[in-house]
Amino acid sequence: MHCAIEVVKESKTGASMSRFITVPPPAICRHLEQLLESKQGSDVTFQVEQSEYGAHRVVLAARSPVFNAQFFGPMGNNGGGRQCIHDMKPAVFEAVLHFIYTYPDTLPPVIDAASGGSKEHQEWHAAADRFDLERMRLLCENALCETIDVTNAAAALQLADRHHCTQLKAFCMDYIASPSVLAAVMAIEGFRELKVVCPSLLIKILEKVGSCRLRDNRLTLQ
Repeated sequence: MHCAIEVVKESKTGASMSRFITVPPPAICRHLEQLLESKQGSDVTFQVEQSEYGAHRVVLAARSPVFNAQFFGPMGNNGGGRQCIHDMKPAVFEAVLHFIYTYPDTLPPVIDAASGGSKEHQEWHAAADRFDLERMRLLCENALCETIDVTNAAAALQLADRHHCTQLKAFCMDYIASPSVLAAVMAIEGFRELKVVCPSLLIKILEKVGSCRLRDNRLTLQ
């Protein structure tokens, strides 16, 4: 049997009232999003290709060690004004701002749903690494692990090797070295690029394939 008990006390006027006050949920997450949307109080403007984004230095610095050093570090630019972001697409920088200004640190919805957002997650991961957004980087790594397949495994492995992502790299290596997957991956353009750009990774894959076959042979003999 479950009972709900409400304590009511008499006021000085004789009227009864509840001792509980209805409190709304925290709103700081929505307020931060509104701050980005309205650009109210923004003191820095980012130029990304042909797009411009107003933002707030203190928010960026609080969330990213890179922005903190850029705006408030001893060698940084303490002023606001205009900052140019090179070698990055506007949509990718928008994902960075979305992550910085939202709670609890979420990634934006993927646009390329057909591919599971693999390409977007790779681009977001590179941006997260660039601005030292650790949680965003790990969220992207996790998303890549969930969407890994024959078509994107080689590209994901290159990204993991370039950005020193040990967990993602190990996952991709194990996936590609699987006997049922290796032949299919080798037929993809991304694998041929892998052989040219990162031959050391190819050697490690072959070593893993060889060790797996040796282990299987030993188990068969036993």
